[in-house]
Amino acid sequence: MLPLPWMEVQLTAWIDDFGATLRRVLAFLDLPYSAACTRFYELPRRVRTASADQVRRPINAQGIGRWRPYERELAPMIAELEKAGLVDREGAE
Repeated sequence: MLPLPWMEVQLTAWIDDFGATLRRVLAFLDLPYSAACTRFYELPRRVRTASADQVRRPINAQGIGRWRPYERELAPMIAELEKAGLVDREGAE
C-alpha cells in the first residue's frame, strides 16, 4: 500500500450538504473551488458508462436504501464486511 492520505466521504454528506462536502473534498485535493463543480451535470461532455443518465442529474437521494430488497441475498457479504470493520450496519444505506 502506498502511504497516501485518503478521505472518506459518506454519500449522505453529499446529499445533506453538497456545497460544504464539495469544498472539503476540493480542499483535501488541494484544488480551488469553482462554482462550475456544483453544476457538473450540465457539462455537455460525452459519457460512455452505464451511469451516463445519472451523470446528467444533480446529486439526489434516489439510491439511498435501494439495496434493501436484496438484503437477504447480501447478508453473507455484509456480515464479512462487518467482521472486517469495513461497514457499520447502522449506517449502511
